[in-house]
Amino acid sequence: MKKLLVLAAILIAVMALPMVFVPAARAGTEGVYGPRADNLLISFYKDPTFEFAAFDAGDIDVVDWPLTPDLIEEYEEDPNVVVDYFKEMGMFEFDINNNLTLPFNEGGYPYHDVPSPTSYVEFRQAIAHASPKERIITELLGGYGIALDVPVMPWLVWYNPDIVKYEYSLEKAAQKLDEGGFLQGSTPNPYYDPETPGSAQYIRTFPEGHELAGEDLYPIILYARSDDPVRDQAGIWLAENLRKLGIPVDLREKPSEVTFFEVMCKGQFHIYTGGWSLGRDPDHLYDLYHSSMYNPDTEEFSWNYDAINDPEYDYYAEMVKYGATKDEVMTGCLEAQRVFAEKCFMVPLWTTSGAMAHRVPWHALNVESYSVRDTWNFIAMYNESDPDGIGGTIRWGFSSDVHQLNVIYSQWVWDWQILGLIFDGLLAANPMNIAVDMPWLATSWKVETWFNPDVGEDCSKLTFYLRDDVKWHDGTPFTSADVAFSIQYTKDNVGWNYPLVADVHHVETPNDHEVVVYMNVISYFALHWIGGLPIIPKHIYENIEDPHGFTPGSEGVNPDTLIGTGPWKFVSYTTGVSAVLTANRDWFMPVVPNLDLYPDEIKYDWGIFLANCKDGDWTVNVLDLLVIASPSVYGTTGKPGWVKADLVKDGVINVLDLLKVSGAYGASWPMPYGPSSDPPK
Repeated sequence: MKKLLVLAAILIAVMALPMVFVPAARAGTEGVYGPRADNLLISFYKDPTFEFAAFDAGDIDVVDWPLTPDLIEEYEEDPNVVVDYFKEMGMFEFDINNNLTLPFNEGGYPYHDVPSPTSYVEFRQAIAHASPKERIITELLGGYGIALDVPVMPWLVWYNPDIVKYEYSLEKAAQKLDEGGFLQGSTPNPYYDPETPGSAQYIRTFPEGHELAGEDLYPIILYARSDDPVRDQAGIWLAENLRKLGIPVDLREKPSEVTFFEVMCKGQFHIYTGGWSLGRDPDHLYDLYHSSMYNPDTEEFSWNYDAINDPEYDYYAEMVKYGATKDEVMTGCLEAQRVFAEKCFMVPLWTTSGAMAHRVPWHALNVESYSVRDTWNFIAMYNESDPDGIGGTIRWGFSSDVHQLNVIYSQWVWDWQILGLIFDGLLAANPMNIAVDMPWLATSWKVETWFNPDVGEDCSKLTFYLRDDVKWHDGTPFTSADVAFSIQYTKDNVGWNYPLVADVHHVETPNDHEVVVYMNVISYFALHWIGGLPIIPKHIYENIEDPHGFTPGSEGVNPDTLIGTGPWKFVSYTTGVSAVLTANRDWFMPVVPNLDLYPDEIKYDWGIFLANCKDGDWTVNVLDLLVIASPSVYGTTGKPGWVKADLVKDGVINVLDLLKVSGAYGASWPMPYGPSSDPPK
């Protein structure tokens, strides 16, 4: 109580001070639109090891992959490097092929002719028990990882903590194999280890009732990603454990360009060291694992390449995707995770809780869940040595080349790290609280329902009111026709973003700046589906009948198909070497203010550490004072700048930080509209 009274007195005293209104833009930034930097040079490397070597040599300014533990320790002591800690919204896993058979026989083995061992739940559960999660996190990640048991981040409200978990134990793995009928035969196991409980003296055999009952198991095809040292080693360790259990393994260490086709298209695998970058909503439980998302065409990508086909799981996944209320979604989410864990469709391993890095004198924005590789960072990142913080070339390293620059068909994280800078969506997620929607190409929106006569029930109806000051990179005005076209084109050409538009019934465009989307379903997440769709230019794509290719409609680079409305414009791409982008100075947003440029004013990264911004208000006000004055924050000590509220970077949250906030009272980044039920006036 005494502390609260003291804090109240301090806050009252600060509030009594004259408030200084700081302008959103300073000398040198007035009238400048787009990113702070002028150019973005993206260099491609074979894998993270080569990328980190380039960063160490000073050849790049920012990395796109989590640092190794030794580099985190090294860079913490390097005054020329800033370590950007983050907790990733992503997952690494052992994908397991649940399909009854593989699509092709291979190497004399009847992979297609007889049921696959991984179609048996006990076999999958044995793989889970044989998966060395803690060893991966401890030895390979140096502790910079969080173990996963389901494909939902454990800090999210959607997470179910009461699921079946599989203890790492080869002895328990052996018990599961025995329960499933995969008993030891008579062929000696060359990998038998008498010192390891559960290790099999003989090769295991197909179970009773199988066409090959009593015969030795054929080799399990395990793909390990050779272009990711951590996933490669994780695959090697799993292969060693399975072999000790008496399971023959065909270990194939291959890069992503091989595994994409063999695993995600052909489905010719049993286990794969996979990984997903996940979004803020849990509807990926449907998009990645519902039976309808399995594509049997072995020439095309399949979202559900694990070939999960389980009616009980489908029922709950549909509640997640199509629940009308948060409570309904929550029920589906908890139950879907329960079924997922019990039937062990695949083995989630870890999510990164580590760090990326950037070089001084660049100032970077460390975005929640995505760190410095997020689009937001490349809007805000600037060189602190420049007196106005405008200009210069950011040198960004990729741990892989892109696979395509195709806004319709690209699947890979590196593709979208570039495409996300070129194309905008109707909405954006707040970079410091990704649960909060922000206006983007749309200034405001309404979420309603309409009676759908085709299904005989109420479905979602979304109305978006668009900005009137947006142009495509070629100067053509952006209108509602582009949005309607983008939705239909994405629906007609089933690619990466198809799940976002699959349930659209029809679209209306009452005028150039209003779009009404009528859905075939009702969903708590419908706003995010349409709001998150990359919008493409109708005047270009209406002339592309087939958008397959490296860029849509072309096996080469067609710059016209890389015309967007985003903060960065495409300049060039050189295979295996680099991509170059330049700032869009005709973008609809002025450069973000960053008052670090002026040491006598607040560091606030245009407001985003502050609570009020997290709720959509981008003006420094009394709520920001309350953040610092709260008992849980005020008086906190630690490494200078570690806590965002330590504005003066002296290692303690105190009255000096409150004075910094008062000095910037009223500062804001211009966001002319916000979400509302009424169109802008």
